[in-house]
Amino acid sequence: MIIKKKICTNGYTLSVLTIINTLPPQRPRIEYNGTQVLPGHNLTTLHGEVAAIKCVSHYGNPPPILKWFLDQQEITPTRRQTNTTELDNPRTWLALSVLELTISKDNHGRMLRCVAVHESYSTKSSSIEVRLDVMYVPETKLVGIPTTDIEDLKDSIAIRCVVSANPKASVVWRREGQNQPASLQELLQFSPAIRQHSGLYTCHARNKAGDSQPVRVQIDVKYSPKIVNIGKERVKTATLFSPTNFECQGEGNPPPTYQWIQKRPSPSDATIERGAPQVLRQSVTPEVVVERGQPAHLSMVVCADPRPRFVAWEWGSLRLEAGAEMGKYKVDEVTQEEREDCYLSTLHIKDTSATDSRAYYLAVENDRGTDRHAVQLYVSEPLQMSTLVSVAGALLVAFLLLICVCVYAIRAEKCCFARKGDFKPSDIDGQKLDIEKTTTGPGGIPADAIYTTTPRSGHHGGSPEAMKHQPTTLTYNGRSSLEDPKPKAENVYYGLDTQTNRPKSRIFSPDFYESDDDIENSYHQDKYHSFSRYTTPSTKDNWSYASTVAAGPHRHSLPNDNNRPRPKPLQYENEKYYDHVFPKRDGKIGVDGFYQPNSLEHAEL
Repeated sequence: MIIKKKICTNGYTLSVLTIINTLPPQRPRIEYNGTQVLPGHNLTTLHGEVAAIKCVSHYGNPPPILKWFLDQQEITPTRRQTNTTELDNPRTWLALSVLELTISKDNHGRMLRCVAVHESYSTKSSSIEVRLDVMYVPETKLVGIPTTDIEDLKDSIAIRCVVSANPKASVVWRREGQNQPASLQELLQFSPAIRQHSGLYTCHARNKAGDSQPVRVQIDVKYSPKIVNIGKERVKTATLFSPTNFECQGEGNPPPTYQWIQKRPSPSDATIERGAPQVLRQSVTPEVVVERGQPAHLSMVVCADPRPRFVAWEWGSLRLEAGAEMGKYKVDEVTQEEREDCYLSTLHIKDTSATDSRAYYLAVENDRGTDRHAVQLYVSEPLQMSTLVSVAGALLVAFLLLICVCVYAIRAEKCCFARKGDFKPSDIDGQKLDIEKTTTGPGGIPADAIYTTTPRSGHHGGSPEAMKHQPTTLTYNGRSSLEDPKPKAENVYYGLDTQTNRPKSRIFSPDFYESDDDIENSYHQDKYHSFSRYTTPSTKDNWSYASTVAAGPHRHSLPNDNNRPRPKPLQYENEKYYDHVFPKRDGKIGVDGFYQPNSLEHAEL
């Protein structure tokens, strides 16, 4: 390398040429703990320590610039780079850079690189790269710990001890209280688990970095309780009113609880006494019911010590011992029950019939006594298909008859199907008789009947002569006789008049009233006029519903017409009803002697 310098002195300029000989440095190398780490090899260190790693470059002129990278990330060392001349070649330099790196297990497997930058390199730089090998103590965790109860001889156990370590660790399972390891693998497995596998198990892992923290799991295998010892004496003799002790030792997981039960005689429970045989009556079904043709099975349990030597079923004059068969009858051999010294005996009857309905006795005998008990068998007759068909047919016929009766009643309008307001000519005489019966006497009126005159043109004017010549109408159920002579359907008295050609109205002679001094009375001239229940009554209508209801039971609220002569009949053919409406004066009628309907239903005709 040639460097040209210019120096000015007393107006003169001097040029100085400096020739520097540049030499490319050697390829950098990485050293750790005084040992060179070859390119691509592992740099092994421990988790948590601070490692001092050196990068050295020899024989460079000028000295190179050294840089550190962890993967692709540049790291600035805490110490500055030092450059010293080589001892064997003072014209060259030794470049040294020290990196103090805190090692973590997260750095395991990452690439550490040192780069030397120099102009003499063809690529302007040269580098070396090593792999970090971080050793750390094993870390363990358990996977597959049972979350439900483990039952003896039914369930399996598979627990894995998962280890994270560098270098690879060895795993040991140990059971508390035992020197021998339970397993030398990560997996602790029992298939199936038995009660002897219950205990506390610990997983250990170890490598060059150290030992892991132990992890523990409790294995608890459940099994049903079992009595293992009841003492040396099975029968104890004790003096009356003296204390005695009984022993019962059992095992189980969870630990069993103990309950002592004394069997005493009672009407609803049987006491099992060792010795003479005893049929357990509380376990016997007293009655068995089967259909004809079906098999029957009669069973009883008997307890005896010693074992019964004779077991037989008896009915009528027949006896069938255990293990024997006769026709459709068969007795099984006596079999041992779950309870100690108890046995089961069963009688089978094939193709049962009505003659099999009877009591069947089980007779038992041993060296200490006998016992006998009965079971009642009932054989029922199955319901025949013909009977079902007959019953169904009878019900169908009854249903059809009921439908016919209902149709006839509707068409004939009988019973509750008759419609209100429908009258036939044949019922007229009966209706007339009913009207006469409903009259309550001098003050009564036939149902729905009222006689009235046509209102005058003026409410407060007019003369007696004019009033006498007014046409008179008869109102039937609110309909004037001046209207259409053809009565409507609602006229309940249609058909009472036998005269076919009747004038619409009549103008009576002046002697229509026996006396005309009614003009001097204090009430209005138009007290007799037609009205209907379907129209709003006039305020001057003294005989309207409104006035009648307002008056209530007090007759003094109506006009006093005791001194007024009664009018002549409007229609002579209805004179017999007229006498009920306007009774003749007998001179003894008081204030209440005027006509007033006894109910609102009698207020119209």
